[in-house]
Amino acid sequence: MPLLRCLALVEATLSLSVRAVHIKGVDYEIADDLSRDRMVKALFHAGGGCSTSGGAGIPAGTADHRQPLVVRAGLEADVDAAINRSISERTRRRYAAAWERYRTWCEGLEEDPLPVTEEKIVPYVMSLAKDGQKDGAVKYHLAALRMAHIMAGLRALVWSEMGRLGQLRKGLIQKSMVDGEKGLVRNPIRWFHMQTLREAWRGDGDRGCMLWAAACMCFFGCLRAG
Repeated sequence: MPLLRCLALVEATLSLSVRAVHIKGVDYEIADDLSRDRMVKALFHAGGGCSTSGGAGIPAGTADHRQPLVVRAGLEADVDAAINRSISERTRRRYAAAWERYRTWCEGLEEDPLPVTEEKIVPYVMSLAKDGQKDGAVKYHLAALRMAHIMAGLRALVWSEMGRLGQLRKGLIQKSMVDGEKGLVRNPIRWFHMQTLREAWRGDGDRGCMLWAAACMCFFGCLRAG
């Protein structure tokens, strides 16, 4: 995990994007060499140096400047700062509030907040719904928990892998639509609406003509095209 945090720092600093590419096992000879220590022995010879006639390793008489990979403690703060810069200040405040709510909820159940598991997140989302939180607010809470995992050096959460969570959110959305919490239903504007407006503006003279012209432009242009 420290290596991944260093990789995240390099990506954020240099605006890079690292992607993994699948290589068929039959074509990936390097992994086969590593599994049998052949490449390790060739790269890191026990004697610290070998002759060029040996085929691999460091030529004789050449100093070996390779050192073990050491992650300095100072890089941890730089990684956290770089990750924080990836989101806006407003988002950070909302994430912090969402995380505090989740942490308090876990403490009430005597559960550890991290790592976030499906067994913990499903009842938590249900509690948010009972408190009147809509799905848009639930998304923010889930995004905050995902960021908390990343900041803690844990595996990024993939909500689509949690089947019960996905079905719960679908059920809550359906319930909100049945209960009328989705909001007012906007019926389409039809021609009889236009006729009503025309009769209402008939006696307004020039003002009525201008309003009727504007309504026709909207009806036959924007609204009908939409």
